[in-house]
Amino acid sequence: MKHKKALTLSLVIPVFNEEHQITSCLNAIKNQSVMPNEVIVVDNNSSDNTIKIAKKYNFVTVVHEPKQGIVYARNRGFNKAKSDIIGRIDADTIIDPEWTNNVIDFFVKNKKASAISGSTTIREWRGKLLLYWGHRIIYYWISWLFLGHRTLFGSSMAIKNSAWNLVNQQVCLRNDIHEDMDLSIHLKNNGLKIYFSNKLHASISPRRIMHMWHYPKMWVKTKLVHYFFKRDKK
Repeated sequence: MKHKKALTLSLVIPVFNEEHQITSCLNAIKNQSVMPNEVIVVDNNSSDNTIKIAKKYNFVTVVHEPKQGIVYARNRGFNKAKSDIIGRIDADTIIDPEWTNNVIDFFVKNKKASAISGSTTIREWRGKLLLYWGHRIIYYWISWLFLGHRTLFGSSMAIKNSAWNLVNQQVCLRNDIHEDMDLSIHLKNNGLKIYFSNKLHASISPRRIMHMWHYPKMWVKTKLVHYFFKRDKK
């Protein structure tokens, strides 16, 4: 009896001056019950000790993206990834110990899925429950209910490499819109399915609260770019 080849997983982490976050992020990866097949840290012109710290981990591959912006760093990492599945987190993400295992298990059980987004909570902030539900309603549910597609969240997500190869020449190269939301829309436009699972749980730092009004504005702009100003997406 022939055994099917196990799915492989690459984990991509775009970084820019993350020396205060990257250690906890990489330690969480080191403590996974199932290790990723490769971990790619994409250096987007860091000038601090981020890359020096990352190179201390023998499972990390560091690549450099000279063009500034998370969309360029993400694309470099995704294009470098060799695995069946590409996981994506941020440098301040701390994934649960079963995160990698749950990603692989999801794609084994859901053959038609192209991508999945996981749940996140804010660490060390007293209003984290309020922000958690605000994020769920605005970022996830409104897109799903009114625009007909789930939305990926870059702090905890995974996509099939084959799906990325289909859309990697279509995604918008802009730093003023949500690159993860943009990717979601391109997947949807190609008829590919995005799912959501609480099993892909991770926590993120409260630093986004410092710019909490910036994110809703980018949410609106991303939608405007795609649904009202389609000729100016690049």
